[in-house]
Amino acid sequence: MRSQTQLGKAEFALTSAIAPFPKESGLTEQVVAYDGLGVFVAFSDARRENSIPTALNGRITLDQLKRIYTGKLTDAGELNKNLRGQKIVPYIPIDDPQALELFKQLVLQDDTQEFDDRSQKAQFRPRRTNYNQMLAKILESFETTQSSAKTVGIGFGLLSKISGQCAVYPLAIAEKGEAVQPLIQKNGEPITPNTNLCNTKGGYAPNLKVFSSRNYP
Repeated sequence: MRSQTQLGKAEFALTSAIAPFPKESGLTEQVVAYDGLGVFVAFSDARRENSIPTALNGRITLDQLKRIYTGKLTDAGELNKNLRGQKIVPYIPIDDPQALELFKQLVLQDDTQEFDDRSQKAQFRPRRTNYNQMLAKILESFETTQSSAKTVGIGFGLLSKISGQCAVYPLAIAEKGEAVQPLIQKNGEPITPNTNLCNTKGGYAPNLKVFSSRNYP
């Protein structure tokens, strides 16, 4: 079906296109805004027992993410020995197909088919829910199991949809030995596991420089 722009009924359209338009479409494109994927775990004050952001040192690698979402890394003890025995529960936002497609392209890459195949099997089935439920479930898994700490929920989504809250903590993404935190505080410093997100709602935002410079992988 031809778009309103192709039919000459609109001069331009805004879209969150993932791939370039095909040449035969007759459309040209220009980037006008950036967004990014955030990977997050339950937010918990750094001084609280079993704080997940603290245990992970506020970061995760792309390889670890790939292994988690292909069912190869299921014990959080591989991320930090203090989390040993805690099952990793991955979440997928069902109300944001763009985020899922970006995750496949940027993180899973050659393992996308394996992810799709494993996702259909009972022994490995990431929990699929909408954003609000995902954030609530990840936080709930920490709050209700803090004494025994049996599960570690982890999810991903567009940063524009998870900023300004304190249910979850967006992890820095580590690649090539360098960890890049996509969110910064009002003072320009990146958030850390010691940052009390609940006291600074609206006091942190995406770091535009790391996106425009493409330092955030």
